[in-house]
Amino acid sequence: MKKGFKKLFAMLLAMALIIGAFPGGGAAKVKAAGTVVAVYDSSTGKVTISWSKDNARANYYKVYVQVNSGSWADKSASTIYSGSNTSYSYNAAYDSAGTYRIRIDEFASSASASVLTTQYSNEYVIGSASVTATPTNFKVVANTNGGYTISCDLSTDGYATLIEASKDGKTFVDFDKLYDRDIYDYAVSRYKDKLNSTVGDTNYFRACYVTSDGTKGPYTDVVSCKYENFEEMRAKLIEEAEKIKNTPATITYEGGYDVTKPLAAGMKKIFDHPAYHVAIECINYNNSYAFKYTLTTKMDGGYLISVDANGRYDDQDDDWKDANGNSVAFAKERVQAKKGEVYTLITPQAYTRSTTGHNTTEMNIDLVNNDIYFDAAFLTSTFDFSVAPSLGTLEVTKADTKSITLVPGIETSAVSTKISYKKKSDKTWKTTTASSNGTTIKGLKASTEYQYKWTKTCRASYKDDSGKEVTYTLTSKESAVKTVKTGLSTKPTVKSVKISKAVHKRTWVPAQWRDTKLIHKGYWNDRTTFTLTIKLKKKVKGAKGYIVQVGNNDPVYVKGNKTTIKFQTSIKGNQVGNKTKIKVSTYSNADKTGTGAYSKAKSSKIKK
Repeated sequence: MKKGFKKLFAMLLAMALIIGAFPGGGAAKVKAAGTVVAVYDSSTGKVTISWSKDNARANYYKVYVQVNSGSWADKSASTIYSGSNTSYSYNAAYDSAGTYRIRIDEFASSASASVLTTQYSNEYVIGSASVTATPTNFKVVANTNGGYTISCDLSTDGYATLIEASKDGKTFVDFDKLYDRDIYDYAVSRYKDKLNSTVGDTNYFRACYVTSDGTKGPYTDVVSCKYENFEEMRAKLIEEAEKIKNTPATITYEGGYDVTKPLAAGMKKIFDHPAYHVAIECINYNNSYAFKYTLTTKMDGGYLISVDANGRYDDQDDDWKDANGNSVAFAKERVQAKKGEVYTLITPQAYTRSTTGHNTTEMNIDLVNNDIYFDAAFLTSTFDFSVAPSLGTLEVTKADTKSITLVPGIETSAVSTKISYKKKSDKTWKTTTASSNGTTIKGLKASTEYQYKWTKTCRASYKDDSGKEVTYTLTSKESAVKTVKTGLSTKPTVKSVKISKAVHKRTWVPAQWRDTKLIHKGYWNDRTTFTLTIKLKKKVKGAKGYIVQVGNNDPVYVKGNKTTIKFQTSIKGNQVGNKTKIKVSTYSNADKTGTGAYSKAKSSKIKK
């Protein structure tokens, strides 16, 4: 009996240990309050939660919130957080006052439905938060709905924006709250309901940030606005638009602006119009160029702006800045502006998308006042600019005793390369135009240094204000002067030639296919490798190295100027025991150009 009891006890103990080690197999393990830390910051309205893994198998967590010992709730129809992090913060600015608590459920993975461990936080109290910030950029303007358009910056701490209104500027009533938008159009009905206003009245407005329990922050300055008659205002706007519709902008230039000259920093084109003042300026930007657009409004109302670079519009949502450096989404939505406000945009895209030749960057302005759209065509500011060809490259691909061949880098057919060259000791430059395949300058003297330089040019055109086609030439900057030496006239004198340590190797090259097409059949590749030793009677003055030709094989370039030339090479076929001819030349430039005359050929037997 004792033996059976001990056996039963051991089994029960083992089961208990298994459940403790693998709590997923039974009920979730519950930890006492205080394991999870939740901190509420009344100045920001945010709750910061942190916890540590309680179960070694836990890799996924779900977070719930409870208020005043009520049910475990959420913030978005499920949980306030789910994921693998062990910390989280959420905005509690809109939460009502009360005592709160956090619950953490631990899971083995996101796919697991079985809770490993449940942990609870300390209690924290949300009461009256202290709001210190004041709404910025608070504006009220009359709109063509017969009401007002009210705008301001939203709270960065998540508070609502309370709008208050008054008929006399002294007694204010709650008008509206803005939660997730920074601009709103109000119709006439709200003014009749809230203020009992009539056409012609001047109403007063102020704003503050407010918590969910009604705690208010500091107010903005009071802003006044006249309650306009919709039909009268509409008629007035149309009348103003018709007046300026056919008025051309006055255009002036600064900084040496000239459309036929290559783009340079400081060039500025200024447009002055009854509706706006625009300056488009080229500036230095990250070691390149960019355009700075400066808009000064000359009317009250809504503005929509788009920027076009070479026929492609860029959505400059947040690149425009107001006078305070705040982002303005002109391209995305109407910006309600007052007369005399200044906005700027710096966009490098307009230049980086440009091409060699004539280019255009354009700024289109729509004046918008709700359902009143003015014709955009008369509000277009265009900045024409020219991009000269890049200097590119001009490489010496061949130089011998009587000529030099120069090949330009890849260019479009519209770009040409002008080459200037002369003997280094001369003063007068001669010129020629390079072809895309290379240009050979002939009739040169052997063993002589020549200099060359180049520029790139292209033709460009545009239509002036009268519609006339204007064609002009753009020229790159001039390259630095480069020097090349023609081949040496002195031939090397070969004293002896010795071929040794010759080895024949044969390898199989398999057939090559491309899809179903045979490129070549398989074949045996025979090559003979050997050591070649050449002795010259004397060094050739001015040589940078030697060119050795073995039979009809490719030449071998050997750097240096010595009387003994020794290297290992290979030639086609099984040549062991055969004779081959060897001749030697020189090169006079470090890039192995400047080929001189070849020596007399000498025969040598290819020995093992």
